[in-house]
Amino acid sequence: YKVCHPDKDFIVGRLVEENIVDAICFSKRVVCFLTQNFLNSPFCMFEFEKSLQRNMEKNKERLIVLLNKSFEVDKKKLPRHMFNFLKTHTYIE
Repeated sequence: YKVCHPDKDFIVGRLVEENIVDAICFSKRVVCFLTQNFLNSPFCMFEFEKSLQRNMEKNKERLIVLLNKSFEVDKKKLPRHMFNFLKTHTYIE
């Protein structure tokens, strides 16, 4: 597998969101490591949302979620779509 790294793989001068969407579209899998910092990052949340959307469009399970052990799956603290994903899919702690 090849890992997409923004510093190396994103096209300079292009919108970050466009680079993220292209990376998701051309990837076999997207791995999200959920931490509080991930939740606080607009770009990370955008990546999660677009990856989830791509899962539904392609009807394939391409999104892999890793949870930091200190991460709490709490309906009150998580966006609804993320909470629903975590409650209906297997993830790795």
